[in-house]
Amino acid sequence: MESVEELISRQAEMKTERAREEAQWRSIAEVFGPEAIDLDVHSKSTYDTSEIFDSTGLYARDAFVGGIFGQLTNPSNRWLGLGLDDADLEAWPPVADWLQRVSSRILGTADVGSSQFYSQVPAWLADLGMFGLGTGYSEKLPGGRYVDLAVPLGQTFIERDIYGSVTRLHREMMLTGRQLKRKFGPVERFEDKQSYVIVHAVRENDDFRPGRLGRNGMRWASTYFAIGEKDWRRDGGYEENPYFCVPWTERAGRTYPVGPGHLARPDGQMLQEMERAHLVAAQRAAEPSVGMPEDSILTAADFVPGRVLYGAVSPEGKPLAQPLSLAGDVRLSMAQSEQRRQAIRNAFYFGIMQLVDRPQMTATEFLGFQEEQLRLMAPNLAKIQSHGLSPWVARRYRILARENALPEMPKELDGARLRVEYQSPLAKMMEVAEGRATLQIVDGVMRIMQVDPAAGDNLDTDEAVRTLKAAFGGRTGLIRDPRVVAELRRQRAEQGAVDTEIDRTGRAVSIAAEAAHAAQAQTLSEKRMVQ
Repeated sequence: MESVEELISRQAEMKTERAREEAQWRSIAEVFGPEAIDLDVHSKSTYDTSEIFDSTGLYARDAFVGGIFGQLTNPSNRWLGLGLDDADLEAWPPVADWLQRVSSRILGTADVGSSQFYSQVPAWLADLGMFGLGTGYSEKLPGGRYVDLAVPLGQTFIERDIYGSVTRLHREMMLTGRQLKRKFGPVERFEDKQSYVIVHAVRENDDFRPGRLGRNGMRWASTYFAIGEKDWRRDGGYEENPYFCVPWTERAGRTYPVGPGHLARPDGQMLQEMERAHLVAAQRAAEPSVGMPEDSILTAADFVPGRVLYGAVSPEGKPLAQPLSLAGDVRLSMAQSEQRRQAIRNAFYFGIMQLVDRPQMTATEFLGFQEEQLRLMAPNLAKIQSHGLSPWVARRYRILARENALPEMPKELDGARLRVEYQSPLAKMMEVAEGRATLQIVDGVMRIMQVDPAAGDNLDTDEAVRTLKAAFGGRTGLIRDPRVVAELRRQRAEQGAVDTEIDRTGRAVSIAAEAAHAAQAQTLSEKRMVQ
């Protein structure tokens, strides 16, 4: 087990590694999320938008968050279910009922009365969009309350193994003595009102031994320690990693990924400079500078709307005070600003995310509207599911299983592997893509069969039908139960055998009749010859 000194040293190493990214993160936060600009527990910046002259980046980020949240984890939809690799077993009524009840129980733990899951997801999606890394925490406290938190990027330090998996996460927090006592009980050394830097280190447990009791029986080791307090620690463990880190685009050889904010940062910064210049030009046009003789008695305070200005015109009627037009033609610059805005919207998939306001759009229409962008976005949506939502579902399932809070599992599921099936609109879009590909394959095989009928032997039509049903949906009873299909095929085979036998018998009778007729004709012929 690592000592506190070793943990503090490891934390310093992880800080050094993360420092390579922080300058760029701050630049991104300045444009797309001023509330996330604090990357150190000691800094306490206020939400400052004084340097933001165009809010396109803020709107695009919020549309990104709202779009993914509404389409992947909308609480008004049943966005997840459980399935099996064996489609026939999954369709068997007792198993289907059990899968439905278990998925409902898992979704129930995310309800407002049980957890703050739905209020926290947008926060880690915002970090995912801006910085490329969204981190969440899931736990169940004694007493039955679930805790789901979005961990700010400023508190997150990660370490990867040689395979790229996150095997260690340190969360650095600033906590008061009162907060520490509430969590860990009486701690005499901590003053209630004083703040302390506390780190929660979760890493793979090198001492893990299956079946052991206590910390050594946990796959993940947990240690709380305080910077500057080398003789204080609290150790524990977890069966599953309570932290889940969702990357957007990972980079070879780099610990931290990048996100849409990295792509849009240059355009965002340029847009702010251009809009600042446009505001200055507009102000010059609205309140132009005034040129006057050196001996004029007029001052800037005299130029008030509706006032009579004595001395502004010579006795001959020549103006002695003239506005100076210093603003140039900004139409080209404004067109370039609009290009920057569109680039920012594209980086945050603004067009796709706005479709969340069109619930009447069908899955096929959605895919046809932005098929290319969706294809580019699909790998990242898969990462949100595989790195974020799936670990959350698996942890919830195992917590409920350890508490015997799940329905009794049918014996047919012993040893079966459960699979999370996402039922959200965006997940459906990816299934629609599979459906379209299946139709193209079937159409291609049918064309080849016109030349070589044997080509149809390569096509599993049952699997094609199941894929199309999963992709395009439709009424539940549209596809027959596999057992009904098997019975229909058995009856068809029996009927085919009967038809074959009847045909064979008919041919035999016909042959016998022809033979008898031939024999009769032969006999008559022989009698005529004798006569």
